[in-house]
Amino acid sequence: GDEQLRDLVGFFVNTLVLRTDSSGDPTFQELLARIRATDLDAFAHQEAPFDLVLEAVSPVRSLARHPLFQICLGLETGGTSRIRLPGDQLADVFGVTNGSAKFDLEFLLRSDDNRRLHGTVLFARDLFDESTVRRMVTVLGQVLEQVLTDPGRRIGDLDILSQDERALLTGTWAGTSADIDDVSLVERFEQQVARSPEAVALIDGDRRITYRELNAAANRWARHLRDQGLDRGDMAGVLLERGADFATAVVAVTKTGAAYTLLDPDFPDERLQAAATDAGIRLLVTDPALAGRLEGPWTTVSTSPAELPDLPELNLDIPLSSDDAACLMFTSGSTGRPKGILSSHRNLVSTVTAQTYGHFGPDEVFLQCSPVSWDAFSLEFWGALLHGGTTVLQPGQRPEPVLIA
Repeated sequence: GDEQLRDLVGFFVNTLVLRTDSSGDPTFQELLARIRATDLDAFAHQEAPFDLVLEAVSPVRSLARHPLFQICLGLETGGTSRIRLPGDQLADVFGVTNGSAKFDLEFLLRSDDNRRLHGTVLFARDLFDESTVRRMVTVLGQVLEQVLTDPGRRIGDLDILSQDERALLTGTWAGTSADIDDVSLVERFEQQVARSPEAVALIDGDRRITYRELNAAANRWARHLRDQGLDRGDMAGVLLERGADFATAVVAVTKTGAAYTLLDPDFPDERLQAAATDAGIRLLVTDPALAGRLEGPWTTVSTSPAELPDLPELNLDIPLSSDDAACLMFTSGSTGRPKGILSSHRNLVSTVTAQTYGHFGPDEVFLQCSPVSWDAFSLEFWGALLHGGTTVLQPGQRPEPVLIA
């Protein structure tokens, strides 16, 4: 019946659209076995009508591309076709092209004696240069040679670069390298505090907060967070409106040895809940007005530094390495569920150190106006504070031209 046919089509489509499982860095033999199992499942439904497959997938249609896939590989076995020409001459027929490409890339391969593999590649010139396609073919040949020589080789160990290409990527194209001190965000920030304690670190509306004041408030808050159970290696969520307390919370969390994930108050509660859960936060730093938006197994702290005057202002001196986790950022989720990306202290320090794309120093003023969930936050925030500069905190969670002006 139609219902059973649709079930078969659904299974057929799901099997085809799933990428081959390469988890666990399998050997080539193991990967081949996985592909074989997937293919056999798909072949069991190869008679499913194409129009029902399209209906089940319901792709976004475009005249510029095939609706289901854009890369095709065809393999033919057996001897090549031959035609007899006048004068008893024989000519091998390898295929016919008409100057157009049905797909972005089409590999037409043939094995004529079960030993040799040859063929043709058709490509869309609007998308690829011939040199690019030739390199694809060369790399494919190199990979096949490696796995046939050693089928037990793990796919992560396959070499797809020639010596010249590797030298180009790591040499000429890599540009000049710079030595980065092996320090954490905390150590680098505290160096700036010691160097210029009265320099302005933050501007929040009419407030101007010096490095000494920011450091003292962050130290008090960090001690309170540690008393609530936040420790080195933990993850803390920060759910606060952009302002002085928000900036202090970010610094305070790093001083405890924990990493932070920034939760944008403009996001729906469902997304905030998902992010906090996926991050596995142990503690949530927020304020009473926002504390009710999230519920979970974590500890919620809504006490601000101003409410902790009796705690010491001295640095905590918790041992940290540049490999410790510093923050967890989430992708936008435009292609599905947002994914977390963990960055170390080394990642963030090197992003704003010895770079040529921007100017960093004690005389620079950075505007922190991007959404706090974006990676641009690290540049706008730490780009100033790690060099003795000033960070201006724009009110609100989104860049606003009037406020910026």
